[in-house]
Amino acid sequence: MAGDEHRSIPPPEITHPYAVSVPLRLGDNVELVMDEVTVCVPFTDDCIIRIVQEHSTPREQANAIKRVSIDLEAFSSASEAERAGKLFVLSLLWVAASRRITLAFEQWTGEFPFAVRDRRRSRGISVRGEGRTYRKVAPDEFATIAARAYTCGANVNSNTLVSMEFYAAARMEPTDRGRFISLMIALEALSSQIDYGPGVAKCLAELESSLEHCSELQGEGHRQLRGLLSQRLKNLRRESVRHAIIRLLQGCGFDQEEIRVVDDAYEVRSKILHEGFRAPQLGDLTNRLESIMRRLYSTHLSLPLVVTD
Repeated sequence: MAGDEHRSIPPPEITHPYAVSVPLRLGDNVELVMDEVTVCVPFTDDCIIRIVQEHSTPREQANAIKRVSIDLEAFSSASEAERAGKLFVLSLLWVAASRRITLAFEQWTGEFPFAVRDRRRSRGISVRGEGRTYRKVAPDEFATIAARAYTCGANVNSNTLVSMEFYAAARMEPTDRGRFISLMIALEALSSQIDYGPGVAKCLAELESSLEHCSELQGEGHRQLRGLLSQRLKNLRRESVRHAIIRLLQGCGFDQEEIRVVDDAYEVRSKILHEGFRAPQLGDLTNRLESIMRRLYSTHLSLPLVVTD
């Protein structure tokens, strides 16, 4: 198919003016072999893929991260292009899974990481800049702060170390969503679920036993369902992760507003992971969560925080 040259020419713009544009970042484990800045290759009987190399920042270049735009052309209507775009996103993710390569979507329009564009219109002038915020730390200050924790004699469990490791590396995540999820993992690792005790266990055991006598769950066909419900009842003997986090915050003296922020964050985390929720404006929630995590570690280790700008 790749050698069929006439199929790498998209349908004319006058009849098929629309395209699906997906900006991507490619990780250091993949190199697109391109002799030119723009390459067109066949895709399906009536579509082509146009791959355009985009500018990457010096920091991205140092980490072997590449930027490309991948356009799927061409469609007669915007609605047709949008329908195709949803399947095209899946197609790109399948490439990542099947070839074991790293890619990340660069921009999101609503719930999807693509835009429908009019091929008849110029892309216009593109400007990209890079900036970063940082704090200067002198070697002696670095050593002084570290020495406070080293000499405090705290007997830190492995959960605390795991939690702080996720927190410390969260800002290395390239997206707000990745940073947010890393902080939530850090928070979950710091909390511990309690067992509700023998009274609750006995009550749940009675409910578990009643499953065998429930008329609507009788028969071999419901055997697996009975087993699943039985396991769910066993899990209720322990506190949920969400409640364990709230109890942790209450024990460390956080007020109701701060607890509400964290509880809202846990709700967003659950929707992202279990419902595919695309949370808007995660940056502010992430920053507030990061500040709460710092205070949690300060309380947990009985160490004062260094004031930051």
